[in-house]
Amino acid sequence: MTVQPPLCSWDLTDGVVVVRVVGEIDVFNAEIFGDSLSAAVSLASSAVVVDLSGLSFIDTAGTRALLQARDDAGAQGIVLVLAAPSQVASQLLRRTVRGRMPRTYDSVFRAVTRYRRPMSRVRVLPGSGAWQLHAEDGPRRAGS
Repeated sequence: MTVQPPLCSWDLTDGVVVVRVVGEIDVFNAEIFGDSLSAAVSLASSAVVVDLSGLSFIDTAGTRALLQARDDAGAQGIVLVLAAPSQVASQLLRRTVRGRMPRTYDSVFRAVTRYRRPMSRVRVLPGSGAWQLHAEDGPRRAGS
């Protein structure tokens, strides 16, 4: 018996979910692919980056799942983009998507850098005893 690697794996970084796709997406696993993308959209706060560097084949069922996830993400204010597609994957997507291709980046790093949002941190301010949530502009005194 041959054990297949998982179709998708995820990483969450600063509001961006990176979905790494490995192998082939076809009629037999397109639903799993679509479910993985839907879950990624629900976890993201700014973008979903679909890493296609490990994709060797995608058929029309797979592209339908990809386009549906892009539309669902857009309805929630989340951007879905593609990153690092192989030459074969690019050609297959261009043939099947026909003008509705999601924005594509040459690397995952560039896509994540474009959409990342530094996450808020929680700190205790000296002497105040108060917990405070702050973003990239730094800590502030409670009430200021």
